[in-house]
Amino acid sequence: MKRSLVIALALVLVLTGCSLVKQETAIKENVDLFYALKGNTGLDKEQKTITYIDQEEKYIKTLEEWINGPSDTARFEVSLQPGVKVLGVTAEQDKLTVNLSKEFGTFGGSMHEAATLASLVNTLVQFPEVNGVKITVEGAELIAPSGNPYGYLSEMKFDPNASGVIAGKEVILYFGDDQAMYVVPEKRVINIEENAGQDRLIKALVEELIKGPQTPELHPTIPAEARVNSVVVTGDRVTIDFSEEMYTKHSKGAAGEDMTLTSIGNTVTEIEGIREVVLTLNGQPLNLEHAIIDSNNPVLRNEDKILKKTF
Repeated sequence: MKRSLVIALALVLVLTGCSLVKQETAIKENVDLFYALKGNTGLDKEQKTITYIDQEEKYIKTLEEWINGPSDTARFEVSLQPGVKVLGVTAEQDKLTVNLSKEFGTFGGSMHEAATLASLVNTLVQFPEVNGVKITVEGAELIAPSGNPYGYLSEMKFDPNASGVIAGKEVILYFGDDQAMYVVPEKRVINIEENAGQDRLIKALVEELIKGPQTPELHPTIPAEARVNSVVVTGDRVTIDFSEEMYTKHSKGAAGEDMTLTSIGNTVTEIEGIREVVLTLNGQPLNLEHAIIDSNNPVLRNEDKILKKTF
């Protein structure tokens, strides 16, 4: 009898403990949900409160609230087909893959598609730990109008006046080799407005460099924490302004600095008409340990530093 009472008491304590853990770890958070304004004239957001236990549930709950649609239907478009469900969300480092049911893949034209994707992606990249979102439908990657998968999308600017709005564009990026002696080209498809100007394209390329290489044997050349403040194109010269992490988080050293400069210079000069690259840090010349990059000492393309690779 005494032994039975002890076991029963232990079970009560265990169950009570589990309940307490759940109560203690449940988190309430206000999140922004982005939607297209009426007439697809732009994007804006509503705020909702979600409750979740862990990161995965946070993303799922946010998406489910987004799928429920805007509260203010007089102001926002209701852009999703009925029946869209979240089938799963997986996280890998700073990127999410969102799997949605087949109802999601139905769009009423390119404008509707662009507004919907921008709304979804911007809703998820509001979280500081998320820098890219890949959308799959029933496990298959969502295909862009160009015929290529959208891949990972970062924060999207929805311009209702853009022609074509979003397209998959093949670009070449340069990352460091194992010996920090050469840069190696890597082909990648990025998603960008079809009529994007040089400044927008350059910003997208440098942001892809910051994300790092997809090829395992290659090495990143820009600190992952760095951000692009602005890009200004003047004739054949571009000035790229970085946040302070470009300096404070850089590994330094002559070889590392050389890889950074060569990587950026060769990547950006892939764009027709760009010959010189000036790098600044919060508006001031980028002063590395072994080089000052200013208007008198711009970065130029360096073919000799490219390790030729067959794609």
